[in-house]
Amino acid sequence: MINKGKLKIRKHGVEYDKNAIELLGYAFLFYAGSYSSKIILSGIDLASIASLGSLFFYIIWIYQLIKVMLNNTFVIKKIIFFELLYIGVLVINRELFPYTKPYYIEYFMFLRQIVIVFLPCGIILSQVKDFENAFLYLKKYAWIGSLIMLIALPLGFIDYWGDQYWGVQLSPFVIIIFGNYIKSYKKEDLILLIIDFVLILSGGRQSFLIVFVSCFALYLFNNRKKTKKMLILISIISIAVLMFFMEFYTVLFQGMNHLFQTFGIEVDLLEQLANNKLFDTSTRNIIYQYAIDSIREIGTKISGLFADRYYIRQFARWIAYPHNLFLELWMDFGTVLGTIIGLILVQKVLKHVFIGGEERRRLCIVLSILVFFRLMVSNSFMIEGYFYILLGILFGYNKKKNRLHKKYSLMKRKKIGRRVSI
Repeated sequence: MINKGKLKIRKHGVEYDKNAIELLGYAFLFYAGSYSSKIILSGIDLASIASLGSLFFYIIWIYQLIKVMLNNTFVIKKIIFFELLYIGVLVINRELFPYTKPYYIEYFMFLRQIVIVFLPCGIILSQVKDFENAFLYLKKYAWIGSLIMLIALPLGFIDYWGDQYWGVQLSPFVIIIFGNYIKSYKKEDLILLIIDFVLILSGGRQSFLIVFVSCFALYLFNNRKKTKKMLILISIISIAVLMFFMEFYTVLFQGMNHLFQTFGIEVDLLEQLANNKLFDTSTRNIIYQYAIDSIREIGTKISGLFADRYYIRQFARWIAYPHNLFLELWMDFGTVLGTIIGLILVQKVLKHVFIGGEERRRLCIVLSILVFFRLMVSNSFMIEGYFYILLGILFGYNKKKNRLHKKYSLMKRKKIGRRVSI
């Protein structure tokens, strides 16, 4: 902090970046803890106060958010502006497209989480200049989150919330631990990584594939500077392992599934692998066909946020949403505007994956896979909290703009100085 009379100037630098990245850790912890706490409290005969577990994590989050805002007051205006913009868009959308009103009630819990947690987190991350040591800062939250979920699993987490919530909430912790392990190769990270990889098997095929692809992408990114011979060797070994699994995976996974069932653990992913149903997408194909039929009728018309629910449920009430980001964009915004929005998102992701600091690129790779892989086969951008965190990073701090802003500010100060001296 620099004091000049009554004027106080806070340096926006390393300390802010560290606080913002740790706030991301609290967001991951909030998502896992608010669900797991209810199961843990119910499991120890405290079901009457189980809802307080979620409230506890809300309080922790709000306290950390306020602390970051008070220490970095320049970000308060941005949070207020984008919060009002987001709420304003939702209100205007509801009035312009009345048929979407029921979905505001249906998805109120997710919208509340976005307003209180994920949107402010994304805004604060948008101002981070340097993501150096991001995975190291996030490590302790991955440890805490993994241990909380490890306690909640035998108490009935999956029976109550389902395997998808389990996989979505555990996935960031597994990837963060892996990201740290391939940097430091610490034994304690390896132990937790093995445990987390076993636990993620209970999260369904989506979460397992997302974690696998994310970790593999991180490994390739870390080893991108190795010699061609090393990369060729890794490729040969990978192909050999893949061929082995193609030949023997049914027997292998049947044995593993039987082993888990012996200990009373049902693993949906192993069940699908053992019965050759891993890529069974018959239900998805039906949903996609209904969505495509709707898009043909909608054309270029803008129908509003949540409109995809309205259209697709004309075919079948059991369908929640299109389960594909581009189909959802086309149904909500029409084929023209929806395509433009989709292309902008793709361009931003590619830009941040291939340009910028190493740690920023690592984080963008992980978050992009974590968010967009899910949005392409499941969930909806309207209720995917991590989507709003990723948007903050993709549309946030721009080094080129920052240099121009500094140059303009310096010229402005020089002009003011000349006027004062005259």
